[in-house]
Amino acid sequence: MTEVNGEGKNEGSKSTSFLDLGTGNGHFLFALRAAGWTGQMLGIDYSSASIKLARQIEWGRTQERSDNEAVESSTPISFEEHDILSRTLPSHMIQGGFDVVLDKGTFDAVSLSSERDATGRHICETYCSSVEPLVRDGGLFIITSCNWTESELLVRFGIRDVSEVGAFKLKDRIKYPKFTFGGKTGQSVVTLCFEKKKEYPAPQ
Repeated sequence: MTEVNGEGKNEGSKSTSFLDLGTGNGHFLFALRAAGWTGQMLGIDYSSASIKLARQIEWGRTQERSDNEAVESSTPISFEEHDILSRTLPSHMIQGGFDVVLDKGTFDAVSLSSERDATGRHICETYCSSVEPLVRDGGLFIITSCNWTESELLVRFGIRDVSEVGAFKLKDRIKYPKFTFGGKTGQSVVTLCFEKKKEYPAPQ
């Protein structure tokens, strides 16, 4: 990821905000910090044990920072126990949306659940509408899946329902090694980068 908001990493790294859905122990956010991204970072997970571990790791990192890393220490990584399918994030955490929202398997996990919402819809059907408000207009939603094909993800996140175009448009994809089996070619992992359309009307 070399550019965000049309800026090079050297300029954008100080202001780009990240939200990690299903953050686990926070490893990916820690890796972004180590790579020089110093903006706001929030990791959420429904698992209290995961959040406790991530906070312990972050606390340990703050104790080890040297004096020349004082800039990083002014923007600590935050971790919160939260399930976006059951309730929205507090407004003070969203602040108009994040520049980059990351999903590294959360949608896959949601899709495997048999749980349904109060209206009888499978919870994976409501996932997209839960993610939309978390991404600022013009921001990026990056999703990695081992269970869904690219075409399936394009339908899920490019269309809200059968008649309405969704908030996201495909911006880019990661190319992985492909394999051929039974005369068909495919890949075991799909990563797509969606951009949220500007001035997209919020769902009623």
